[in-house]
Amino acid sequence: DALEGSKAQVLAALATLNENVRGQQATLSEARRQADASAAEAAQAERDAAQTTRDLEALRARVAKYAVKAYVDPPCAASKLRRRRKTQRATLF
Repeated sequence: DALEGSKAQVLAALATLNENVRGQQATLSEARRQADASAAEAAQAERDAAQTTRDLEALRARVAKYAVKAYVDPPCAASKLRRRRKTQRATLF
């Protein structure tokens, strides 16, 4: 009877161990799934950051272009020049 009792205890312990292993495997699978999802999100964030950098560079180039244009041909100077020419023409006739 002692042997039968020991056998039953061993079988119960094995069943408990098997349940624990299955639980740990499920936990590991979920952790791997979450890690994969996080890696995908990180990759997307890196792509988004790269696109934002390209967009900013393009905007900076446009601003620089407009700044050079405004320096070479300032809007207010052009307006003053046009008014001066109109005034000169009016006084000639």
